[in-house]
Amino acid sequence: MRYSTCLLCLQSVLLLAWTGSSAVAQMTAAADSLITNSGFELDADLDQWPDRWPKGEHLQWGEEAGNRFLRIEATAPGKLLMAYREIGVPADARALKFTWKQRITNLQPGEKMWFNARILIEFMDAGRAKLTPSPKPFAYGKNHPEWEAKEASFLVPEGARIIKFMPCLFNVNAGTYDLDDLVITPIDPASLL
Repeated sequence: MRYSTCLLCLQSVLLLAWTGSSAVAQMTAAADSLITNSGFELDADLDQWPDRWPKGEHLQWGEEAGNRFLRIEATAPGKLLMAYREIGVPADARALKFTWKQRITNLQPGEKMWFNARILIEFMDAGRAKLTPSPKPFAYGKNHPEWEAKEASFLVPEGARIIKFMPCLFNVNAGTYDLDDLVITPIDPASLL
């Protein structure tokens, strides 16, 4: 009996240590992110909206089991519905890693194949001129009702100082696009060259 009790205690301690280190790793990644308030948890000005994120009738600040997230919801068919932000790029950044969580429900794509849920990323220089190349849109035309983790890496064009970050429902007929833990961090470009 004592052996099984000790084994159960050891399993509990190991589980707590593992989940704790996982949470610390997630917090460290978010702290290093170029996107502030990437998990939509902060509301320092107490305006009932996540700090540093745009407002709009098509945007909602969702909560499930104590976790906050951003929701883009189609309020009318055939419209571009976006949560636009500009993000600073460090001068020495040559490549970036983008990780995020998403969930797509009730999606009815629009007339064209590319009228779907997507995240667009474009680069600008210090004078706000558009730079290329930009990563291809992260585009999704099907429902995925459970949260899923996504990841992508891409090069930064020479002279980039600003990211135009644009998660959106692009001219869909209907749909809900939930986003959370949007983390962009500089990485070594060697593996992408």
